[in-house]
Amino acid sequence: MSRSNEPFQFIKSATLDWTDDGQPLSTQFNDCYFSCEDGLAESSHVFINGNALEQRWQNFSANHFTIGETGFGTGLNFVAAWQLWQQTAALEPQRPQLHFISCELHPPAIDDMRRAAALWPTLTPLYNQLLDQYPVLTPGMHRLVFEQVTLTLLFGDACEMFAQLIPEHANFSRQHSNKVNAWFLDGFAPAKNPQLWQPELYHSLAALSADAATVATFSAAGDVRRGLQQAGFTVGKQPGFGRKRDMLTARLTHHVELSEPTEPTQKPATPPWYITGYTPACEREICIIGAGIAGSCLAHKFARQGYKVTVLEQHASCAQGASGNAQAVLYTRLSATASPLAEFVLASYLYALRFYRMFYCEHGHLSHNFSGILQLATNNKDIALHDSLQDFIAHHPEIAHAVTAEQASEISGIDLQFGGLFFPDSGWINPQQLCHTLLDHPNITCHYETSVRDITRDNNRWHCHNISHGKPNNIQTPTLVIAGGHHSHEHSCTKQIPIKPIRGQVTYPNSTTDSERLNTVICAEGYVAPASKQQHVIGATYNFDHANPGLVSEDHQRNLQHLARIHPALAQHWLPQADSYGGKVGFRATTPDYLPLCGPIPDHDAFVETYAALRKNAKVDIPVAGDYLPDLYLCSGLGSRGMTYAPLCAELLFNQITGTPSPLPQHLVTTLNPARFIIRKLIKNRD
Repeated sequence: MSRSNEPFQFIKSATLDWTDDGQPLSTQFNDCYFSCEDGLAESSHVFINGNALEQRWQNFSANHFTIGETGFGTGLNFVAAWQLWQQTAALEPQRPQLHFISCELHPPAIDDMRRAAALWPTLTPLYNQLLDQYPVLTPGMHRLVFEQVTLTLLFGDACEMFAQLIPEHANFSRQHSNKVNAWFLDGFAPAKNPQLWQPELYHSLAALSADAATVATFSAAGDVRRGLQQAGFTVGKQPGFGRKRDMLTARLTHHVELSEPTEPTQKPATPPWYITGYTPACEREICIIGAGIAGSCLAHKFARQGYKVTVLEQHASCAQGASGNAQAVLYTRLSATASPLAEFVLASYLYALRFYRMFYCEHGHLSHNFSGILQLATNNKDIALHDSLQDFIAHHPEIAHAVTAEQASEISGIDLQFGGLFFPDSGWINPQQLCHTLLDHPNITCHYETSVRDITRDNNRWHCHNISHGKPNNIQTPTLVIAGGHHSHEHSCTKQIPIKPIRGQVTYPNSTTDSERLNTVICAEGYVAPASKQQHVIGATYNFDHANPGLVSEDHQRNLQHLARIHPALAQHWLPQADSYGGKVGFRATTPDYLPLCGPIPDHDAFVETYAALRKNAKVDIPVAGDYLPDLYLCSGLGSRGMTYAPLCAELLFNQITGTPSPLPQHLVTTLNPARFIIRKLIKNRD
């Protein structure tokens, strides 16, 4: 995807023909997806045996293993590897993780995936899990998480997509977490898909490879052999599958630099300030400050991976700050352009939908309602935005589709005067129940009424000096994450990072006979959620300069006035009693660019010294890694979209801390890095 404000690009799904015996054929490439003799046997012979995976996974002792693939197709290779992982490495007591990174330019539609999956009855249980999470076919990266297996799907051109996993600076192209141990080169045949089998691809594979990474491919073409050799792989021939005489296997034995840039007009490399210069702590222990949605998602992620997790929270229970409304909306705001903000907004929304759908399948007793969200166009700005999204929603009606006022009324159950967009898979959740359940894990210990007064480092451990239940306390940890919302900037290590609190107040009127008809969330200037336990949530105000933590009558009035724009009759019924309603005040943590802060915490003074030359020349090459405080991370600045952003931020931070493959391309990881504001100030020559 583009990194600038260019029009959104779309993925063209695969077009398939089916043989009389049910085998899928690609009409785009006039080639088969797998051997008509036995696709599963071919996958085992070429990719599983070609990379010696069964032998390598017996008595597996590492924390994770990563497979990369150049053609996801119908997912057969992935599911076959997943099955073998379950039978071998997944049995080890340390519960290692399999990461599978696969690229596909033309992914099959979900119905074609189901039809192809039916060919392999022995794989049905695993295929069903894949199909349950199979993503919407939008360009970019999609993270799917299963038990001990993580799939990262890259929808787009393989040369472009794999390059996005590599740092831009040539000196640091191999300093990343996406280290691949084994490659499945399974695009359509080189003669039929020459766009894939390019020199740039082989060099990207080498840059992404762990030391001694292996490669297997069905192809024995000379161009493939030479391309791998020129990228640093030692290549050999093996007997092919079925009627195919030969196939290639390879091993990375040395690193080869490109003799010239692949793009002659390429802009100067950005200084690698986003690269950390330390090796993360290896102990499976972590402490998290904050038990809102960000801290709860993080704690849950680490606990499920076997980490000992300590959570420190200043309030008496979880989700008491900005995460504590009675109902929280899974809100997003689509864009017709592909800016970094738009990319992250879409990626986090789609990931959140998958995350919550799977979580609430496990915990169906929790209060939630995924009956959709209506975003009404009540002014010219919203109308223009929705008009600009017509191409997007035409390609992705499963994400959102346009509705008239009449259709919106039918969906919502109440009379509406405006049309807009309907997001069918979204809805509302109860954040306090959610956070409580996320934290309810035997590997998590929560310390409530515990305020962190100071953070120091000694003997490779962070010390949280607390006041716990009125008494001084000290908790030590090898790795520390600050996820305290707008309080996150109150520590000496974060005071230079711009985090601004924005006050928000919601109103809780009692439901009426008429309001009980509302059955989906409605958003415009504010929002109103369907009744839960005879009460609605209406909100929310947005005050930058208002610090009152108590309920304010004027803000109840303002919320109801916004509702009057959506449904005058409901608002007029509630307005006279506005002063009597309950509600909640929370302070959102926001940043100047409205993107979260997710990543390692910089050593501010060292950063300024290292990159001081940027004050005079923003394009100067400073080939030095960033100065970061070791094993100290930040997850904050989620603004008013915490419920939507938190799951993907937790996934990203987990991967950064554990050195496992990222769920986002490098340019988005850099965009979320807390040090970005230091670099921007230097470039603008500001103190």
